[in-house]
Amino acid sequence: MAKDLDHRIVAEGVETEEIMGLVKEWSCDEVQGYFFARPVAADEFLTYLT
Repeated sequence: MAKDLDHRIVAEGVETEEIMGLVKEWSCDEVQGYFFARPVAADEFLTYLT
């Protein structure tokens, strides 16, 4: 339904490879969650990016 309305789909809470596989099947546009990275403090963020 979201795609039919030209909305982007964001999957939150992706924590495992299994869930990531489902997200790919569902054609989500963006994903976020512990599967990619744990939260970090602001002063550690720059280090994480590099």
